[in-house]
Amino acid sequence: VSAGSYLLEVHCHSHAFAPLRVDVSGTSTAGSSGGEKVQVWGTFRGNEWGNKGEEYVVRKVGGVWVWDVRVIAEKEYFYERSGFSPLSLLKNPMILIAGVSMIIVFGMPYLMDNMDPEMRAEFEERQKSTGITGGPGANPLQNFDAAAWLAGSSSSAPKRSDTPVEKGITR
Repeated sequence: VSAGSYLLEVHCHSHAFAPLRVDVSGTSTAGSSGGEKVQVWGTFRGNEWGNKGEEYVVRKVGGVWVWDVRVIAEKEYFYERSGFSPLSLLKNPMILIAGVSMIIVFGMPYLMDNMDPEMRAEFEERQKSTGITGGPGANPLQNFDAAAWLAGSSSSAPKRSDTPVEKGITR
């Protein structure tokens, strides 16, 4: 390797490693290892190149420079599937809405049967006064025509004018 500064990144499918800055100084000929020196520092992405981190211990073993590379974390591609939990099923909003609906459908007749006769008469009177089909409590938007409203026309009969209306482009 020629003299210079290098960024060393270990790419592994199962582990994540810290990036390293490797500085190689001096030159060596094929037979000698005289002026060659290797220094290694930890580095971080986004830092300036001159900002060196922790220095790693480098040693020469059998003509090869050696240093330890640290594992940051183990990569997890697959997650262990969680087991069945009845509590998580009951926390589902769809199940909660269905449960409340079932309680109302099956519980309301029971409540009506056990209701005080005076209160029951008052409840039935109130139902008759509002009614299901209309009355003072009817929805004002029941007959609303959104398309006509967006087009700018009114729901009443169209007004005729004596002025001719241009229909399309004529050539």
